[in-house]
Formats: sequence, structure tokens, C-alpha cells
Amino acid sequence: MFMLKPKFMISTTMQNQNAIKATIFILVCFLWIGHSSYAQVKRSRFELGAGVSAFIYQGDLTPRSQGSLETTKPGILLFANYNLNKKIAVQGSFAWGALKGDDARYARPLWRKFRSLNFQTPVKEFAFKAMYHFYGINGEENRKYAPYVSAGLGLGLLNVKRDATNFDKKYFENEVTVLNGVLTDLSTSPPKKLLLVPVAIGVRKYYTDKISFFGEFNYRFMKNDYLDGFSKAGNPKLGDHFYSISIGAIYKFKKDNSIRCPTY
Repeated sequence: MFMLKPKFMISTTMQNQNAIKATIFILVCFLWIGHSSYAQVKRSRFELGAGVSAFIYQGDLTPRSQGSLETTKPGILLFANYNLNKKIAVQGSFAWGALKGDDARYARPLWRKFRSLNFQTPVKEFAFKAMYHFYGINGEENRKYAPYVSAGLGLGLLNVKRDATNFDKKYFENEVTVLNGVLTDLSTSPPKKLLLVPVAIGVRKYYTDKISFFGEFNYRFMKNDYLDGFSKAGNPKLGDHFYSISIGAIYKFKKDNSIRCPTY
């Protein structure tokens, strides 16, 4: 005695076999392409870049609107780009630097010398951004310089070390808001992680088809006033921010443009 297989079971089996064959075929294509060495080359969609940076803090511990230039810290920038078309790309990046602010670095206004609050923190930033190149990614139209803009989301990892040991209580004995503000701030834990919105503007200079150089200004927006560990003792109405200025190089991979998948 025997049983016939239902028609749908036979169809499903055939579909699975076809899917396996298609998967194997695609893998063979990738392996064939990846190991070939005789093809003509063209620009790839992938790029790797690296640079050095200057990290600048903006917040309560500096009177300058452009940030605390006196406490600028060095950093590095690593990133990978995937070019969707001639003008639009996506970027994954890692930035590593530090931030520092110090009231005592400023002679004016005089009260900063007496408040003498300071902080420092390392910064590790992971970001994903969309990029737009105004004149094309590959230097179309024979332009040696190509400006671009980018914006996205990032995660900042911090380890804020703040210091109020030189705060002059006697000088501020009639400033109840400042005295209470320092006490409140010291009892408030600074953030370990920050959601960031990095917005950048930059320019690339093409040297060869594979190598270009870049300069970039990257500003981070955030919704937190404890980047420097202090808020109530300063101006709690204005949040903290930071930015970086970077220069570096970009390497564009080349790929095979003449290989075809094997046929059977």
C-alpha cells in the first residue's frame, strides 16, 4: 500500500530546491567576482576615511559664543561611506576625542575666577549620517573641490569628571542662586550617554581617482545641559553643545566592471 504526495507538497519541495540553487548561484557569483584579477576597474560605491580632529566645548564654563578655544582637545575620526548615487551617500563613523572647560581660564568677567568650576571628559561617538555632495561624489565636471553637507543621529559615550573644589563660597555669599545651583549640580549625576544630532559641512579635494582629502566642520546638537557637569550654577536655559573640526584623507575602492556570472 502506498500514498501519493499531495500536489502542494511537491510544489513546495521544488520551490525550496529552486531557492537553494538560486542562493548557491548568487554565492558563486560573489566568489567569482571577489577572486578575479583580470578585470577592468571602475569607481566603487565604498570609501574609507580617516582624519585628525579638534574638539571644542560650548557651555556654561566659557563666555565665548564660539566655544572654549583655550581648552581645545585633539581627537580622531574614522568612517566608511557607501555611495548610493553620484550625489547622495550614507556614512557610518566613529569619533574619539575629549572635551574640557574651565572658568579659571578667563580673566573677564571677573567672577569666573572666583567661581572656578571645571570639567573634562573623553568622548566616543558612533554616528550614522546621510550626505549630499553638491557637485558629485567623484569630482564630476572636472571640479577639484567638492562641497558637501551631512546630518544624522549619533550616540556619545562620556565619563564626566567635574571639579568645584576652588569655588569661592565667600565671594558668592550674597548670590543664593549660585550657591544653591552648585549644590544642586553636585548632587545631580552627569550623563554617561547622550543622543546626538551631528550636522556637518565639508569640502573634498580630489587628488586621484582613488584618493581625496577633506576638511569638515561637525556640530553636535543635544538636549542636555550636564555635558560639563553643571547647569543650575550657570545658565540652565541654554543647553551644552560641542563641535569638531577635522581634516583627513579618503580612499575609494575600485571594483571589477567586466566580470559576468558563470552560466550553466
